[in-house]
Amino acid sequence: MLGTFCRRIFSKTIETIEIKTWEDLLKQEEDLRVNEWLFRGMPCAGWKLKTSLERACENYYENCHGGHLSKAAHLEYVLYREFRRRYHNHSVGIPDPVGIEWLSLMQHYGAPTRLLDFTYSFFIATYFAVEKPCEESCCHAIWAVRSKWVEEEGIKLLKCGRKDTGYLDNKQNEREWELQKSFFESLLNLEEHDLEKRTEHSQRDPLCVFPINAMKLNDRSTIQQGVFLCAGNVTRPFEENLKNLHGFDKRKNLVKLFIPHKLRIDVLRKLYSMNINKATLFPGLQGFAESLGIYHPLAFGS
Repeated sequence: MLGTFCRRIFSKTIETIEIKTWEDLLKQEEDLRVNEWLFRGMPCAGWKLKTSLERACENYYENCHGGHLSKAAHLEYVLYREFRRRYHNHSVGIPDPVGIEWLSLMQHYGAPTRLLDFTYSFFIATYFAVEKPCEESCCHAIWAVRSKWVEEEGIKLLKCGRKDTGYLDNKQNEREWELQKSFFESLLNLEEHDLEKRTEHSQRDPLCVFPINAMKLNDRSTIQQGVFLCAGNVTRPFEENLKNLHGFDKRKNLVKLFIPHKLRIDVLRKLYSMNINKATLFPGLQGFAESLGIYHPLAFGS
């Protein structure tokens, strides 16, 4: 049974909820809406939370001594620098010289980063969970992370692991954004040109996760109500960073919802009626064209 399958794999790490009907999804959305949760949809329930930087390290450094993530800081710097050097060839507007802004753009266009896409919208995450069928698993998944928890616990670990955290004691400061970006510049350390020092520095970074967003949002981020979770230490897996937050195993902070594959078309149909589909989430001809291969009421019926 689905429930047995899910619990066998995940019960020792986080709380899980099995979705059996569309009404179950509506009930969960209502419950989670109260405390401002962040959501991420995953086509296959068995997939781990893994950043594109982690996956790139697996490709680049498959047989690396010390593990492929031992080179993560080096790869992050090389790709970050290369993206900034060549960006002007493809776009007129140049973003602010801030690491967060550049990483956000890199993530948007598919370059490897330490960021992981989440959304404030439960239903948008649901769409990304069921958008594609998954042959590896009998169910899709939605990760739900309580926003206040991940921010507060992330701050605690950042304070312990770094010295430059004064702004964190006064979050109402009118210069919050300037202070925040300065802090993350130090954390990301993307301007350190000595790669040996950068690698050593990154290995000492705190194991944590922290929500963040660029100041200048692009259209897609706005439409998808996007937000990033940023890994504090790129030399360790994202999930290890997340599990280091106190309360990781508490249902009030983190939960994983499982949607059986047999509900996929019905969920897509309901989301389509809410105007949540590939065409609306990815405006333009390409998004519309790709939406026709996922779900359309004229093909599947009403």
